[in-house]
Amino acid sequence: DGLNDAQIALSTIGRVNQRFGMGYVVEVIRGANNQRIRDFGHDKLKVYGMGREKSHEHWVSVIRQLIHLGLVMQNIAQHSALQLTDAARPVLRGDVPLKLAVPRIVALKPRVMQKSFGGNYDRKLFAK
Repeated sequence: DGLNDAQIALSTIGRVNQRFGMGYVVEVIRGANNQRIRDFGHDKLKVYGMGREKSHEHWVSVIRQLIHLGLVMQNIAQHSALQLTDAARPVLRGDVPLKLAVPRIVALKPRVMQKSFGGNYDRKLFAK
């Protein structure tokens, strides 16, 4: 059941006046502490930080699914600002069930450093 996450995302898009893109909306949902959010006063919104326990990737996945379902559109003419469609209203009110896919978040494996080749080098140069 993705209704709660969908409502958080949709509500955030509405409360930032449908003027910001996906990255910014996710920052507000996750409660990022940065100057831009403070300058716009979005750190004072009810939705600010409501999704901090979930990853950035999770919220990007939720918003992408909402776009795919036609609940949100990206307005290319306004720097890809997210905007609610009429279909978002019943979801915001909780009038309809909504299922979202659980995002597959792949943990990156740490890179393994290659061992030194052990060749000739100036030991004095690297002594300090």
